[in-house]
Amino acid sequence: WQCAISGAEPAYYDLPSTYPAFKPSDAFRSFQGKFVTVREEDEVIPGRSLRMPGLGGRAVQTPDTVCSAAFVKDIRRRYPKGADRILRHIMTTCNLIRDCKAASGYSIPRVLWDTERDAPMRLEDKIRYLIEFSRAGGSA
Repeated sequence: WQCAISGAEPAYYDLPSTYPAFKPSDAFRSFQGKFVTVREEDEVIPGRSLRMPGLGGRAVQTPDTVCSAAFVKDIRRRYPKGADRILRHIMTTCNLIRDCKAASGYSIPRVLWDTERDAPMRLEDKIRYLIEFSRAGGSA
């Protein structure tokens, strides 16, 4: 009977997403390492020719990059009145994450930081912070 139960309903992670994937470099145009504008339409960025020292200096053509605006279009469709604010908030957050020195480039930094010492929090400081945070009703 366990086999029948485990296959009865698909897990949430097995369900296909009805929303387009979010990729910051697709949703926003960047300039000098910052996201600066929202990409409203799909865009093809042509590949370029690179000289490869390991191949005797021969030039190799990189493929074109297709930047999909599907995420932006979906936000605009679902939230016509608030889309600009939503997209601006996401772009600002992406820039903050990109600028964070604790980021590995592959994930959001999750280090509690002691701003007075300019270093990661010690264990006792983390516990004190969490106690104060919970006493404040989770809004510290």
